[in-house]
Amino acid sequence: MSMKPVEVRKELVDALRLDLIGPCATRNLGTADEVLAQAPSRWYLTGFLVPLDAGDEQRAEVEATDELDALDEAGGTDDAGTPEPASARQRYLPSSIGMSLLVSATTHRVEVIARWGDYLRKELEEDDDGYATWKRIAREQVVKVDLPEETQQPIESPVPDSRGLRLAVSVRPVQAEGG
Repeated sequence: MSMKPVEVRKELVDALRLDLIGPCATRNLGTADEVLAQAPSRWYLTGFLVPLDAGDEQRAEVEATDELDALDEAGGTDDAGTPEPASARQRYLPSSIGMSLLVSATTHRVEVIARWGDYLRKELEEDDDGYATWKRIAREQVVKVDLPEETQQPIESPVPDSRGLRLAVSVRPVQAEGG
């Protein structure tokens, strides 16, 4: 069966999305209620947020440093020993994500469909095989956001039943080309 280039591209984009971000029920990608053998922050490269008020063990991770390959004398360096590794540094995981969009000046309300997955850690029990798991619970909420003509500071709106998820809206007028 021969695929058209646009179909091949879609398949590649879907595969990347699934590997980087995770399941998406609306595009029939992955399993909406997946169970991971590792924390989502270790499984997916992007697409996850950590609660802002979470503890340091959840918000930060120690980033491993890459060790440089040591060259031997044949490599032409004067250094015979391996350099000391750089110290590990703490890296905070993302707790927010942004998106910009343009709407007509006559638009006074937008409807936001927020889709995400909450991952709940299943603690080990005595009869378990020694591995903790993370179960995904697919979530979706629709939030209607009123748009003022302009804002000086972001206006936050809670996402219902989201365990703290909030939408922040900033409105700035944009001059039309030639206007």
